[in-house]
Amino acid sequence: MSYDEFAASSSAAPPVAPISPLVERYRSFARGDERMVIRRAQTDAGVLVLVTAGEQTHTTFFREPYSAMQHQRDIEERLRHDGWTLQPAAVVASPLRSLY
Repeated sequence: MSYDEFAASSSAAPPVAPISPLVERYRSFARGDERMVIRRAQTDAGVLVLVTAGEQTHTTFFREPYSAMQHQRDIEERLRHDGWTLQPAAVVASPLRSLY
């Protein structure tokens, strides 16, 4: 599944209120020369799930952490089903503002 196909199938909406992400967690997937990173960041308002492929990032906001984790699991399951391989994961303690 390409990023465009993923984005078209998602009903994500960015958060309305300004937020300040505290800790970014990410998982990286690869398929051939393609790379996709799924980030999850805790904010004052809730949790962001960001999916980045190439230079495009698709953001989904959740008020409940469990909903964000379930959404990320669903994405990862779809990626594995479509032939993507999980790469080593990491935790980065820095704001996400540098992504925008």
